[in-house]
Amino acid sequence: NGSTLQISLINGFVPAPTDSFVLIQSNQLLAGFFSNVADGGLLTLPEGDFTVTYAGQNGVTLSNFAAIPEPSTYGALAGLGVLAVTLGRRRALRRASR
Repeated sequence: NGSTLQISLINGFVPAPTDSFVLIQSNQLLAGFFSNVADGGLLTLPEGDFTVTYAGQNGVTLSNFAAIPEPSTYGALAGLGVLAVTLGRRRALRRASR
């Protein structure tokens, strides 16, 4: 109780959504929890989010990594949206002029 879970990914490593990491495993029951994330909660890193599972009070596992898209991804999606709207308007104008 009161300890925080802090994780850093190094050397550009980005986990796949299917990756799972056992942080703590014990044959004994563990007492307490991390104060910054509940069982089933999300641990947010700069690269994305992990689901944290306290496995039956004898382990802690990170899983279900969800990467946070880079800002350039948002720019590309916005550009595609503008392109789609522009093409749609051109088609509408061509149909109206017929």
